[in-house]
Amino acid sequence: MHNPRSLFAALLCFLIGCASSSTPKPAQAPTAKVSAEKLHLAASRFPPFVDSADQPRVALDLVTAALARAGYIADTQLTSLDAVIQGLEAGQFDGSSALWRDADRDAFLLYSEPYLENRMVLVARKGTPVTAASFAELSGKKVGVVEGYAYGPELEQAKEPVFVRGADTEENLRALLRGELDYVLADALLVHHIAHQYPEQTQAKLALGENTLLARTLHLTLRKDLPNAQLILERFNRELTQMLRDGSYHQALRVDWIHADIDGDGVLEMVAAGDEVGAEPPRKGYKVASVTGSGGPVTDQHPSNARIVVKGVAYGSWDAVPEQYKRNPASPMGANPGTLRATVFEF
Repeated sequence: MHNPRSLFAALLCFLIGCASSSTPKPAQAPTAKVSAEKLHLAASRFPPFVDSADQPRVALDLVTAALARAGYIADTQLTSLDAVIQGLEAGQFDGSSALWRDADRDAFLLYSEPYLENRMVLVARKGTPVTAASFAELSGKKVGVVEGYAYGPELEQAKEPVFVRGADTEENLRALLRGELDYVLADALLVHHIAHQYPEQTQAKLALGENTLLARTLHLTLRKDLPNAQLILERFNRELTQMLRDGSYHQALRVDWIHADIDGDGVLEMVAAGDEVGAEPPRKGYKVASVTGSGGPVTDQHPSNARIVVKGVAYGSWDAVPEQYKRNPASPMGANPGTLRATVFEF
């Protein structure tokens, strides 16, 4: 198991040292609707998605809240990715809070609908170009990836560059700063969280890419032989959709707007966190994979052309949103230092 120190604090102390910002409290899971059953889950540390209780861990917060609403109390043990997979195969854990799909895992696991999408971008030392849009453009370079991650065929079948597998993203970033790697492949949310939390240090030391080289959906998984596994996942999927509608999903991610298909029609909507949406139409929102079970591709409409959903009601345009909602939010999500605010990111 990794030391529970924050990736961000550890990285920047390695660079120049800095004071850590206060970490917001995770979203509180609503009271379960039915008599709660317990689930023993596991996950590998993947900041800011999966981490210890005193650090940002948006995936764990989201999964824990959705399961609680569905009637399940979930605890997640943090361990190495290898130990997660081996523990699932051995029946040591009921499932995992956060896993990518993989053909080998399909043999013994069931998956929820995707609840987040990990978009992998390049990180380099200051002054290094990070404009590559494909792995083929990185011929001869050393790129740090994480051992055991199921990156998929885009990476596994790539002949270039040279992929160097490290224990985790933190170790890869350290190797990058020591000059042992040319690039690190890291999740865009993690990258921009670092940039938002420590802008001066990041600007001085790092170059951050914006092109997504590969994307993988994140799932709650359960063992196929776990009693009622399919029912649990169906309830979980249902609650995710409701959480998008009532703002609980936004609270877990600490964002104001989410760009998602919440009605299963294959078109993305812009979904507000609450009933105070501000005086101007949203220009961007944190985009998540469809969580409605539609299973098909979605039309990636620009946020300015998307339907607006406020308190579960869809409006065809910003002009159609009732004026009573167009007030400046009194306490916008993500206003505190270190939180994950959607307006920081480009989608």
